[in-house]
Amino acid sequence: MDAGLKTRSSPKADAASSYLAQLEDADSPIVLTLDEAEHIEDEHLPHVLFEAGGVTSIFVVHEYERFAARLDAVTSSIPLLQYPLGV
Repeated sequence: MDAGLKTRSSPKADAASSYLAQLEDADSPIVLTLDEAEHIEDEHLPHVLFEAGGVTSIFVVHEYERFAARLDAVTSSIPLLQYPLGV
């Protein structure tokens, strides 16, 4: 479930790979909340997290169109719930 991150050699990729490995090794279900998800650099990461067994991902975005535009075709076909901020 590493979205190819383990084959990259930057400090950010190493940190992401380490984090994903921890998710894979978890013994209990995980609820993962990512705030400002429209700023995620790796556009494959949302799909990887959707595919991860035992992981429920919550993406908090402030610019939904920017986030949705970067999703791959498979991930963008998953129904995403949008809760606009109230006044």
